[in-house]
Amino acid sequence: MPTPLPEKMRCCSMSRAGRPLGFCLLALLAVGLLQDSLAQSPADRSAAAQEATRQAAQRLLDSAQAAYRRGDCDNVRLALLLYQQAAARLGKQEGRLTKSIRLYNMAKGYHQLGLADSALLCLREALALGQALQHRERQFETLNFCAEIFQGLGRLDSAGFYYRRALALQRAASEPASPPVVFINLGAALHALGNPGVALSYLQRALASLPPQEHGLAGVACNNLGRVLQTLGRSDSALVYFRAALGHRRAAGDRFGEAVTLNNMGYSFDLLQQLDSAQVYYRRANAAWQQQCRPSDQGMTLINLGRIWLAQGQPDSALAYLSRGLHLKEAAGDRSGEAWALNDMGRVYQQRGDHELAREYYHRALARLHEVGDRSRAGVTWYNLGRLFHEAGPQQNLERAIACYDSAAQARAAVRRLAGADDNRLSFAEQDIHLFEHWALACLALAKSWGRENAHAAALAAAQRGRAQSLLDLLPGASIQPAGSANLIAEGKQYVQQMQQAGAGLLSYLVTADTLVVWFVLPSGESHLQRVAVSHDSLAQLVNAMRWQLGAEAGGRVVPALERGLRPAATGPSEANAAGKLAKLLLPPAPLLARLPEASELVIIPHGSLGFLPFAALPVDSLGNCLGMQQALRYVPSLAMLAALEKKQSLRDPASRPARFASALIAANPKMPQLPTANGESLRLAPLPGAEQEGWWLAHKLKAHALLGAQATESAVREKLPAAALVHFATHGCAFASEAQVRESFLALAPDKNNEGLLTVGEIMNEKSELTAELIVLSACQTGLGNLKQAEGVVGLQRAFLAKGAASVLVSLWNVSDTATQILMKAFYTHWLDDPDRPGKARALQRAQQEVRQAGFDHARYWAAFQLVGAP
Repeated sequence: MPTPLPEKMRCCSMSRAGRPLGFCLLALLAVGLLQDSLAQSPADRSAAAQEATRQAAQRLLDSAQAAYRRGDCDNVRLALLLYQQAAARLGKQEGRLTKSIRLYNMAKGYHQLGLADSALLCLREALALGQALQHRERQFETLNFCAEIFQGLGRLDSAGFYYRRALALQRAASEPASPPVVFINLGAALHALGNPGVALSYLQRALASLPPQEHGLAGVACNNLGRVLQTLGRSDSALVYFRAALGHRRAAGDRFGEAVTLNNMGYSFDLLQQLDSAQVYYRRANAAWQQQCRPSDQGMTLINLGRIWLAQGQPDSALAYLSRGLHLKEAAGDRSGEAWALNDMGRVYQQRGDHELAREYYHRALARLHEVGDRSRAGVTWYNLGRLFHEAGPQQNLERAIACYDSAAQARAAVRRLAGADDNRLSFAEQDIHLFEHWALACLALAKSWGRENAHAAALAAAQRGRAQSLLDLLPGASIQPAGSANLIAEGKQYVQQMQQAGAGLLSYLVTADTLVVWFVLPSGESHLQRVAVSHDSLAQLVNAMRWQLGAEAGGRVVPALERGLRPAATGPSEANAAGKLAKLLLPPAPLLARLPEASELVIIPHGSLGFLPFAALPVDSLGNCLGMQQALRYVPSLAMLAALEKKQSLRDPASRPARFASALIAANPKMPQLPTANGESLRLAPLPGAEQEGWWLAHKLKAHALLGAQATESAVREKLPAAALVHFATHGCAFASEAQVRESFLALAPDKNNEGLLTVGEIMNEKSELTAELIVLSACQTGLGNLKQAEGVVGLQRAFLAKGAASVLVSLWNVSDTATQILMKAFYTHWLDDPDRPGKARALQRAQQEVRQAGFDHARYWAAFQLVGAP
């Protein structure tokens, strides 16, 4: 079975350099046997002699393989001599397939010893033999190995040439006949070419098709899956695969593979900032390398150990390890590995305050990364260089920092778009939150030289580039690409003009570790900015306290048995008057807020924990008036997303609503499905009679057909959903907060023979059809909750519907009573569809909330949970 190509990783190896006497004696013996074989004449050999020669050569090949498996440098050199001896004995008797395999194995030995040129000579000859034999598997394997060597040497054009040939060879073949090793190598190639999403799918297919006893290939597949997940920012998931890889490799007796995986486990713990665990695994990997001939691999582990010392604030120890690792990588000609060391050495000198030397190392790292085509890590190094200039301070350096941040963002965005599934894009984007924070802060620091208005506009644009980009990528028809850094000011002013044209105000937030930045834009275009010294954690505690004080955990249209894990755990009111404190932090001064025209809307772009905050309930004066009483509020994930949603909305004529809404999808109080609970029992959700009345009322108003009770099946809903101009769900909802469960967040529907009755986030995202809905109303509890991300906002039901093309979504932040919800929904539709002034959805919602208060539900708990997200 051919050996799959190992994935390039923050790992490689080395061994002892000395040559014991035993190796010298073995070498002399091998040379003597080689000379004897050359003295023989094939013409004098009888058939028996030829068979004896063949058997002797096979013994030499077996001995070579055994020596190679022992792994240390001396035995690798011995293996190469034995391979040469076997070839000499066989002469013209050596079959082409046997020769191809021998040359490939010799290439592995030369590569292990750092002799890339000799390895490539063997591979080129092996490739020619594979082509002559029309042996697709041998060609594919050899092409991939050539590409890997060229990539390590920094010869990206040559690497790409061989990778593309390998991929073309595979695509031309019959896919069902492809063995798992081909999929493993395809995954390695695609990851190296910067396409982690497709790489992941190939590796998963390979692992799924392997029989249980194939420990060797399973170890490679699991290890490479872990590496791709690391690139995507999913280090916890990567550890699951690395642990599996470790078990397979030990079962297969693969000591080299075991060391590789130990190193990679260390890197996962490193990324998770669990430094003690990372150091333990790096040291175990380093000890394993001592027993093997893997100088380049050990160099990577030494570089990783240097990174740990740096994180622990010991730059001298870090530099010692990094220098040793860099030397080994340079000796092996591994440009990719050199880049790791150079980048971290730049960080060491930056920590020491030697900015000139740090800059030199960063530039050297970037040169290597450009050679090997690693855009993901190039983005990280550009960010580090930007931080270096940012720390220097004066105008010229700040402008250089901004240019570096822009380069970092573009490099990282190119990889994010190839990350594949939405959850991969999300985790990848979340790695870059600090990039956009520092980019915005650097712009603000240039207020004196650029002018206050220009600096504020540029900072707004920089912050927005880090928001909901993965969601924007998913939106059908969206083609908004980030501009270059030279256009930041113009881009920010364009956003202000966008609000002017809409006649709306804007509140946009940036939450950093120790600073809150608030942009407030009036419909006139007048812009204000305030910076508040408050920690990220303190802000989150205030939000949690306000939700608790509002009674956000009270019952309603929710699934009580599943409440654990639905959202961040509620705490007691540790902060007195949390709402008042938040209002002072988040809202502009009262005189400035009062300048918002009464007829305008206020668009809010939350950030971080503010995604769970009911802004409508924030007090604006001492009389108990709230923001939601004074202003119609609308929420959006980002300004770029708002532009895309408003473009979709502009295509719909309000006058055509009665005809279009006659085919609305209304699903209310379905026959409830059964759910499994944590204790293994089955739970049937309680009926919602108020929801059924709500659905019947809306159907009558729109002259539409409602799916009620047993008619509201999941299959019927999924069939009607894509073409519906208006969608209304009045049912139980469940929004999971954990990343592992977020795709399981659901709306409850009636089960049928094809579906269990739970319309989940995952199913919505996986639908091929685009949605055409002007509005989707989720009249269920907690539909505005989900997994909170800094870069993407709340990931859950609302995001799923927006991603599939809905112009706007009406959601709830907590469990609202069935009665209050019924009142609000009737009032909302009445105002939106019937009021003479044709209000927008946000204005209609504000009027409906007022009616809920007038109906005796005056506490904010009953009305402030509802939020309109998206277009007006």
